Amino acid sequence: MGAKGFVDASGDCDLAFFAGASTRYGNHGAVNLGTLGTRFGGIAPEADVSAGSVTEAIRKAKPRGVHPISKDRSLIARLPLSGDVVAYLASEDYDPRDVRSLSRAEISGRTQAWTYLEILRELPGWEHAYLASTGPEFGTRESRHINSVEQLAWQHVTEGRRTGDCVALGVISLCAKDSIAASSQVRNSAESSVRGNRRDISGYCEWRELCWTAAWQTKMRERSYLYR
Repeated sequence: MGAKGFVDASGDCDLAFFAGASTRYGNHGAVNLGTLGTRFGGIAPEADVSAGSVTEAIRKAKPRGVHPISKDRSLIARLPLSGDVVAYLASEDYDPRDVRSLSRAEISGRTQAWTYLEILRELPGWEHAYLASTGPEFGTRESRHINSVEQLAWQHVTEGRRTGDCVALGVISLCAKDSIAASSQVRNSAESSVRGNRRDISGYCEWRELCWTAAWQTKMRERSYLYR
């Protein structure tokens, strides 16, 4: 197959890698944790579904040896119409390039989902909760990267960087998932209260953030369609 140009939308930089482009796996020898979305039903309308209450319940369960679990903090959202609750707790450190590693993560993540259900049923209003569904696959946050002329860095986000060769705008906070501590770290622009988390993406930067942002916006549109 021949063409003047190709767009690598593999998510794992496969096209660039097999074509011989300079790539790296993760950053500094590690990748962000992958997470499996879980959806819980049967939760009372008046139940506290805040992230804080969920975290507290998980932390109380840890000394009892309840397992397997990974994270104790997550984005928690109550869905319209159904009233179901979506959480992003079940997480794994795996190599998305390796089908065996990915399969092990899928098995562990779905086991974790049942464990989190057991823990959350102890909260008031969650007594009759059930596992409505788990995501069709893990959300992989990081894999290979192209070694571009310039790399988007944390300080570019926190400083709300502007460039003379801007080709796109990044507007979503960057979130790192520590594979060792199983924790999240979110970075916002220093001027986020004024102009959101906007920062310029240079034409010399790798486009992974731009692609991720587009994928996220597509997911949000799909979700709005499904539940409106």
